[in-house]
Amino acid sequence: MSREQIAKKIIDKRAGKCARIGFLTSFVGWVTIIIPLLIDIVLSTKAEAEMIYLLAYAYGYEPDDARLETLKNYILSQTAPEGEPLNIVIKLGIATARELWEQKGREAIGGATIELGQEYIKQVFKKPAKLARNTTGKTVGKVLIKFLAKTLGKIITKFFFIVGAFVSYWLNNWSAKSTGKLALKWLDRLDEELEHDTDNII
Repeated sequence: MSREQIAKKIIDKRAGKCARIGFLTSFVGWVTIIIPLLIDIVLSTKAEAEMIYLLAYAYGYEPDDARLETLKNYILSQTAPEGEPLNIVIKLGIATARELWEQKGREAIGGATIELGQEYIKQVFKKPAKLARNTTGKTVGKVLIKFLAKTLGKIITKFFFIVGAFVSYWLNNWSAKSTGKLALKWLDRLDEELEHDTDNII
C-alpha cells in the first residue's frame, strides 16, 4: 500500500474505535454519568494519540524521535502547522547531542575543537530548555480549551443515553477523523520544511 492508503486505514480504524467507545459508554444513564464520561474521554484521547504516533511512523519517523511528543500535543490541541509551533517542532528534531558530536568530530580535523565544544554545550543545555518552556506554555491552554469543549459535548450525550449513544458515536468518529486529518497536515508540512531546510538534516 502507498503511504496515503496506510494513513487512511489507520485513521478509519482508530476513528471506528473512538466511535465505539462513545457509543458503549452512553448506555449507563445519568446517575453514574461521571464514570462513563471519564472512560470515554481517557480511552478516546488515548486512541487519538496512538493514531498520531502510527501516522508518524507511516511517514518514516522513528519511535524515539524528539519531535513526536510535542507534535502529538499540538495536534491534540488542534493547533495548525504554521508559525512558531511549526518552528518549535522542527527545532526539536535537530540532531541529538551524540549525533552532533559525531558529525562535528568529523569536521573538526582541521582544528575546530573549540567550536565543537561550544556547539555541543549550546545544543545540550540551552536549546532543549528554551524549547521545553515555549512548548509547555503555549499548548497547555489550547489543550485545556479543547478538553472542556469535548467534555461538554460528552456530558450532554450521557444524559440522553439512547439518542446520546448515536450522537456520541458520531462525535467521537468525527473528532478522531479531524485529528487524523490535522496530523496528516502536520506531517506533510514537516516533510516540506525539512526537505528545504538542510540545516536540520544530518
